[in-house]
Amino acid sequence: MKKILSFLLSLAMLVSMGTTAFAAEKAPVSFEQYAADFESFLKSTTYGNTADTLPDKVQTFISEYGKQYNTTELLHSEETKIIDLGNENTVILEGIMIYVNGVEDVEATPERIAKGAVDNTASAYSVRSTSPINKYYHAVYALVLGQELYRITQEAQFTYDGSSVSVNYSDGSYQRGFLSIWQVSDFEDSKESNVTVDGVYYAQVKSSANFHYGLEIQGVGLVIQDNYCWVDARCSKTGTVKGYMDADHNLNY
Repeated sequence: MKKILSFLLSLAMLVSMGTTAFAAEKAPVSFEQYAADFESFLKSTTYGNTADTLPDKVQTFISEYGKQYNTTELLHSEETKIIDLGNENTVILEGIMIYVNGVEDVEATPERIAKGAVDNTASAYSVRSTSPINKYYHAVYALVLGQELYRITQEAQFTYDGSSVSVNYSDGSYQRGFLSIWQVSDFEDSKESNVTVDGVYYAQVKSSANFHYGLEIQGVGLVIQDNYCWVDARCSKTGTVKGYMDADHNLNY
């Protein structure tokens, strides 16, 4: 998939920006050096502020430093680098493609409460415990473009008591970007189910969609790749919450 998508994105750049976009020659930079630079930047404690999210940092690296790398060299690389940032946050580099798997705690806003979320900070004692509201996401970027290509997100909160677990709030969504190359079909929002993994029972909620990679030029569409992408959140009876994303680009699956 990487080669097809990388080719498509390069073609899209040519169509949208003209051939001069690739006219400048750059000194070859190895994938290893590019990956090392990216990892150093993401793990730096001197950059940015605590409000910066992982996607913020990824996009800042692309916009500020991406142009110094030879995308033609990276395009032909078969190497992969997994940058583990801890707490279920990873960045996976494959050629010019960048896959971000992350999780954020979100607040119990009135909109979320209306859909079933519980504000843990205001709740009275209960025999059943409630997990934080977690937002898991899988986002895709390309070094050649410098912006987010698409993202799929699953928010979830669970209630558990040691002998049972259930979903009390869930909300799935997707975002797409860059020109008119994206189409999304068969979006399924927050499908609930139960799974058992290594003998542990989980309540699961999952959002998924088919992302079609293609170009539309003068009204003629060309579908290059159809990618099934998903994100799920799951919780055990004892309150262990985990997120799982797009199996090709997620360590935990």
